[in-house]
This record gives sequence, C-alpha cells and structure tokens, in this order.
Amino acid sequence: MVIDICRRLHKKGLPVVREIAIGLWADIAYIEGDRLYAIECKLSDWRGALNQAMLYGVSGADYAIVIMPPRDITEEMDSAFRRHGIGFAFFMPECVEPFYVEIPPKRCIYARERVMKRLLERQKRPCKYDRSFLEGVAQADHRGTEEESEASDGN
Repeated sequence: MVIDICRRLHKKGLPVVREIAIGLWADIAYIEGDRLYAIECKLSDWRGALNQAMLYGVSGADYAIVIMPPRDITEEMDSAFRRHGIGFAFFMPECVEPFYVEIPPKRCIYARERVMKRLLERQKRPCKYDRSFLEGVAQADHRGTEEESEASDGN
C-alpha cells in the first residue's frame, strides 16, 4: 500500500518521501503547494494510527492523514478523527487516485512556524547530505539542536 501510494503521488508530480521522521516515523510525507502532508498507513489498527498521526502535526506537518483499506467508519472513529483534526482516507488498489479522503484533515498549526524557519535556513546554506528535501529538513533540525548545545557549552 505504501509503495503504491508513493508511486501515485510521484506520478502527480509531487515531492514524496517514504519512511521519514516527523515526530515518529511517518510512512509517507509529501509536499503539495506550500503544504506538508504526513501519512500513516495501517491495515487495521485505526486507534494506533490516529495516535501516531496526531504527533505529526505537533512535529511540523501541516496535515496528517491515516490511510487504510476500505472499511466501515464507525461513529467512534468519525468522532475521534474529526475531534483531533486528522484526516481519514481509503486506499483502493484498483483506482487511479493515490487515496480517497473520507474525513478531511484540518491544518495542524502547532509547530509550523518552527519548521518553516528551519526550511528557510536550510535553503540558505548548502547541505552536505545528498538526500531528499524532507530528509534535509530533518537533518537541519538535528544540526540546529547540536549547534545550540555547542553554543551554550561555550564551544
């Protein structure tokens, strides 16, 4: 499912990365316009997927979406996803679209400013790593923490 979704997003011309640290390890992250999406794919554990996806917004993703194979959406599921602003979508192998959104995500605003600042800083300095755009953001975030620690130690 993850690889098929990545391929479909890539065919749409969107920058996409599989298995990236955004709080926890997101199965997929992609950029559409100026928005960063983090996706958690699960076959059955919607509660675990919801909990993990909630951390993506806290860690800087604009939108978090849980994708599962088609299933009934219970009232409990609908309420939980809407309450936390996490999107819920279906992956259907026989269809062309990457996924079909059943519950639209709300924009996560918790860490956006911090991540955007680091993105802009990343653009100003060359990255010694030959990695994708999103992995570079994670590296810049890590380096910034090290630099702050060294500065406070007087090194």
